[in-house]
Amino acid sequence: EKSFNDYIIAKFANSGKIVPKFARIISIALVQIFHQRGISTQSAVWSAVEYTKQKYGKQSASFVNAMLREILRSKINEIESQAPENVRLRLPEMIYQRWKNNLDSKRLKI
Repeated sequence: EKSFNDYIIAKFANSGKIVPKFARIISIALVQIFHQRGISTQSAVWSAVEYTKQKYGKQSASFVNAMLREILRSKINEIESQAPENVRLRLPEMIYQRWKNNLDSKRLKI
């Protein structure tokens, strides 16, 4: 899921780049939102924002909140369908390229 989260975060970052510590916080929240059971979307966002506020201040927390809210308002399925193949397959780029170079398309089942 890391490649997918990284892709989504980069897609929504205005400059295409984001401070790594905030990318990690957002990525953890996305994992909680999309893959963990028993935690509501609002709780995951609240936890990420509160952690950021305590650790880095209100301005940073506002950024994390805005990014998460924008991602959640988006149509993730459409974004995923336009993502590079390794992201859709949830594979790191390096592994995807190695498999693609070493296996024929029938064995790789792309």
